[in-house]
Amino acid sequence: MREVERAEKAAERARKVEAQHQKKSIQQAQQRKRKASRVLSPSNKRQKRAGAAHAGVQAGDELSATPAKVTSRQTNTTPPTVPVRTPTFLPSRTTPKLRATWLGHACYYIEFPSGFRVLFDPIFEDCCAPITIKSLKRYIPPPCGIEDLPIVDAVVISHNHYDHLSYPTIQRLQNKFPQAHFFAPPGNKAWFEKCGVSNVTELD
Repeated sequence: MREVERAEKAAERARKVEAQHQKKSIQQAQQRKRKASRVLSPSNKRQKRAGAAHAGVQAGDELSATPAKVTSRQTNTTPPTVPVRTPTFLPSRTTPKLRATWLGHACYYIEFPSGFRVLFDPIFEDCCAPITIKSLKRYIPPPCGIEDLPIVDAVVISHNHYDHLSYPTIQRLQNKFPQAHFFAPPGNKAWFEKCGVSNVTELD
């Protein structure tokens, strides 16, 4: 239980750092845009916007970089994409320090120095819904598959929304890691048991 609490805190710290970094990058981008608008002539502004409409996020750009098409006058709600890196997991339970690997959305894989391995909010499907809905489909594939995870001792589900709790993912994890213990929100134990998961504990 103590390892799970530590894992939750580590994941929460990672989310906060990511959110702060993204907010700072957006503010800096807005400041640069305001500064440029004061010195550019109207014709240059139009050229700048036209070029920005075709700009994209390149390999090596920061995750929080604001794409030019979002700041242009064109209405385009398509989110930017970034290169997907294949994660490297430790093949054994030996590690000198805590390692946290982001696997997309709210999913994290935590490797503790003690050898304990925890998976948070795993989603490995193409669409996080019981039926295929275009607006809920992934824009980029997950960085790895369940078959690539070497060890999973515990699976922690924060809440039972489709983008955090996936029936196909739970079944695949149960099949590959039958000894893994699942931690679920209050009121969800019966659902897990119907899925064939017996090692489940409800946590508030």
